[in-house]
Amino acid sequence: MLQPNHHTNQPIENKLGADFYRTFFDLSLGGILLEDKSGTILEVNKAICTLFGYSREELLGKNIRMLVPLHRHHEIEGHIAEILAGKTLQHEVENVAKDGSLRRIEVRETAILLSDGTQGILIAAEDMTERRKAENQLRILGHAMATTNELISITDTNDRFVYVNRASLDAYGYTEAELLGSTPAVLFSDRNSPELLGEILAGARGNGWNGEVLDRRKDGSEFYVYLNASPVRDDKGNILGLMGVARDITSQKLAAAALVESEERFRATFDQAAVGIAHIGRDGKFLRFNQQLCIMVGYSAAELITKTFQEITHPDDLDAYGAEVQKLFAGATSSYTIEKRCIHKEGTPIWISVTASIVRNEAQEVQYLVAIVVDITERKRAEEALRASEERFTKAFKLSPDPTVISRMVDGSIIDVNAAWEALYQHRREEAIGRTSLELNLYAKPQDRERLVSQIEQQGFVSDFEVDILRKSGELRHTSVSMGDIVIAGEKCLLSILRDLTDRKAAERRALRSQRLESIGTLAGGIAHDLNNALAPVVMGVNLLKDEYPAESELLDTIHRSAKRSAEMVRQLLTFARGANGARVPLQPAQLVEEMQKIIQGTFPKNIEFIITCDANLPVVLGDSTQLHQVLLNLCVNARDAMPNGGTITLQAQVKQIEAAFASSVPDAKPGSYVALEVRDTGTGIPTEIIDSIFDPFFTTKGHKGTGLGLSTVIGIVKGHGGFLQVSSEPARGSIFTAYLPADRAKAEIAIAANTKPGFRGREEMILLVDDEAAVREIGGAILRRLNFKVITASDGADGLKQVAAHQAELRAVITDFHMPHMDGLSFVRELRGLLPTIPIIVATGRMEEKALEEFKMLGIAAHLDKPFTEQQLAEELRPIFSTV
Repeated sequence: MLQPNHHTNQPIENKLGADFYRTFFDLSLGGILLEDKSGTILEVNKAICTLFGYSREELLGKNIRMLVPLHRHHEIEGHIAEILAGKTLQHEVENVAKDGSLRRIEVRETAILLSDGTQGILIAAEDMTERRKAENQLRILGHAMATTNELISITDTNDRFVYVNRASLDAYGYTEAELLGSTPAVLFSDRNSPELLGEILAGARGNGWNGEVLDRRKDGSEFYVYLNASPVRDDKGNILGLMGVARDITSQKLAAAALVESEERFRATFDQAAVGIAHIGRDGKFLRFNQQLCIMVGYSAAELITKTFQEITHPDDLDAYGAEVQKLFAGATSSYTIEKRCIHKEGTPIWISVTASIVRNEAQEVQYLVAIVVDITERKRAEEALRASEERFTKAFKLSPDPTVISRMVDGSIIDVNAAWEALYQHRREEAIGRTSLELNLYAKPQDRERLVSQIEQQGFVSDFEVDILRKSGELRHTSVSMGDIVIAGEKCLLSILRDLTDRKAAERRALRSQRLESIGTLAGGIAHDLNNALAPVVMGVNLLKDEYPAESELLDTIHRSAKRSAEMVRQLLTFARGANGARVPLQPAQLVEEMQKIIQGTFPKNIEFIITCDANLPVVLGDSTQLHQVLLNLCVNARDAMPNGGTITLQAQVKQIEAAFASSVPDAKPGSYVALEVRDTGTGIPTEIIDSIFDPFFTTKGHKGTGLGLSTVIGIVKGHGGFLQVSSEPARGSIFTAYLPADRAKAEIAIAANTKPGFRGREEMILLVDDEAAVREIGGAILRRLNFKVITASDGADGLKQVAAHQAELRAVITDFHMPHMDGLSFVRELRGLLPTIPIIVATGRMEEKALEEFKMLGIAAHLDKPFTEQQLAEELRPIFSTV
């Protein structure tokens, strides 16, 4: 029996070894570059060094941006983000070599895992510079061959056409499909000597052949060409085919014949001209013409000789042409030049410029006209395209939503502005035209204009240049400017496109402030968790001690009040941390406002007027009355301090409906119905430069009189209630703080309907208590036994699983901590659900993150208790679990 080869499945990497990949990396003809996720170059191979002209040492440790033109730096962050998100990018870019030259590079970029476990980016690069130059040269050459008047053709080694240019097709009257694959014999006149074609082919394969040949068109007409034939060779000198370059010399032949007939005719005819030439009689018939005219209008000589100039003229231009011809033949003028349309044989109009003059005999009698005809169709198309382009530019300029201005390069005076520019700067178009930005005081810092002009002079353009501008009203706005030069009516001008970033910058500042508060809140939450664990045995054990030592009841009540006060302080910390909601009861906003009125009227100075307005039928909100009182009191105290010489405080409560569009632009806001508690003052206002810092903890403008925790506590409480806070202020015009609290009528009604139930006791059911704090286990176990339950305890999740395995049949409920070493509460509950899928579970913790709470809910926890909890709170959570139906 054949034995399997256990070595055949080894990875190829193990067989080849690291040296192979190092050698492959260095010897690869394509460039390979490795960078980390910030763009720092970690490794390059020799091809990259050769490509950019740097040594390996000069590149390592540098940022990839050193190889990228400055105007493309803003794209890099987006590319890196796409790649690290798993997308492989393949695109062609321009990079900068060490000598400053631009290299056209095709790159393929993908994310890889680095040895330290972080993400990096591997870039494979191929230099496309020379290839693109060659392709461009080939395009130019192909365009030249396709558009030249020379008749160019190429045959293969079997003497069959593989290429003919447009001029050849027009001259011979064939289509490309008819000529490709045929031999040159199809174009030869029978009047040539039988040996001529063979001589041409043989000579072309040697040193080349040139001479006159009589050729034949598809319609049978003949014309003379001067032919140069030569071989087409590959790099090794092998003949790949033959190239023929011919020029129509029929005009020269006709001129020679005309010279024999008449020296005057010879002087009047220029058959060698690159323009169309015709002799036209009084009746408009063609007396003679050159081949260029035939090509121009698409007729063969035999066809054109039967036509009149009027017949090939566009009907709409006949009158103008006829009037000029009559003047010539009448002797009123000796020449004229007119632009008009002719009808090509295919029926399409072409534009021509005609310069006509008369030819007289010795008696000075007019004999005929000599017309010089130039095809100006392409020029007319270009002019029309330019007009259309100018119209599109003008329309786009006027309708653009971005503020746009055109100014002269030489002096900066404004040529035109669009409606968006008028709206941004509040200057009318008529006010701006002819004046400079400095005259209109458009820059908050005039030196910014100098920086812009400097960049324009150095680079020719400016992209996303951020600058502060002033509106006509004096309001400051933050914008970005992109600017480039354009030519208008031969004058160099600047096109500047602005974008108002003011609102976006404000949103970014709010987001940054929210992140700072979240970081500090996380720290506060951690401290609160540890304090709750320390306070839990005290709060939980007081009732036990009062039963044990009734004579010390007063002392124990003092201890209990102190512990509850400490727990309340911890709850405030958790509120600031936005990780705990505290107890929520239905509250009447109007009642909160009335209670605040009593406090203020009894304590605030008499020079402060207090005004209250409340909407009728305000909905109740679920909240902590102590915390919401603190919100209103802190805001009113701040308002009082902002009015040292007196003023007015307005406290208003009203219902507001927040729409989705508004909510999307305000941090923490969600669509829905809210009760808005607004505190408005007529004080000094908040300076613009510090308004983004007022919610930072410990930030104060009151010196040693303030702690800097007032507003940070306010925003923490409001967010803890599921709401959000808005502030608006202007120096010397007062401030408005508005706390939005969600109005949920359904939840409030349910909470109001809840009533107090009688005391609850168990029936000796077994409960597992899991907590890493020994004191909590001891006191918690005593409380559960006092409530008539059997108790087993565990010090962490792993220990809890052992207890579950040992008492699985008897166990009726589990109470577990969340934050524990070795195995935390969440991991414990996951494993427990595998053993006992339906057992009731209560999670007790000093701090619960929203994400963890959501997962606990998905795992079907029965309840959630905040530490420290009392015996009554624990009993109320156990009641629905053990109550009989």
